[in-house]
Amino acid sequence: MLLNVTPDHLDWHGTHAEYARAKGRIFENQSEGDTAVIDVDDPGSEPFADEVKARGVRVVRVSRFERHAGGATLVDGVLALETPGGLVRLVQEDELRIRGAHNTSNALAAAAAAFALGVSARDLQEGCARSNR
Repeated sequence: MLLNVTPDHLDWHGTHAEYARAKGRIFENQSEGDTAVIDVDDPGSEPFADEVKARGVRVVRVSRFERHAGGATLVDGVLALETPGGLVRLVQEDELRIRGAHNTSNALAAAAAAFALGVSARDLQEGCARSNR
């Protein structure tokens, strides 16, 4: 999972390019049959989506603004997954306990990763509903 590439560890990596390269290494051992979850709203992480996909890795694109086949997104204020069976609505964004655009993106990415690992859409819906009580 790659959510962002921001210049917050330049003291360690030296340059933004080195930091981006280091973050991109999380995908280097992935191959066909694996899944990468990438927030494509972030300009630093977005380029990795096509690079990783070109190697045959399934890429789940996370975006608060744009729907992607097989992705995770906001649809009319609802966190949702684009699944082979259709759109699965999970929870209203304003019902999330943690507020803020980055937390919405994080929740979308977490749901996408859980779904990729086999958690059912129904269980995700129930889990989201329970976490907001």
